[in-house]
Amino acid sequence: MKKLIQIVRDNCEFTKEEIEQEKLVTGLSNAFVETLTEDQVAKFVDFLVARDKLEDIKINNHIVETHKICKEVFKLR
Repeated sequence: MKKLIQIVRDNCEFTKEEIEQEKLVTGLSNAFVETLTEDQVAKFVDFLVARDKLEDIKINNHIVETHKICKEVFKLR
């Protein structure tokens, strides 16, 4: 099962939509940061780091749940 998860991770490709959204978000963030003071930039970076950590937690939780479901499905075989 761990091999299956690693194969998925290794073969994940960015979609065109994901790349376009990443460019949009980066452009908006850069434009926003240009209007901030140094203290505000530091707080914004802290926010981004915390948000990214939250997203990592969510993704890992989905992986764990998917792993559990796959184990159950393979048991049924």
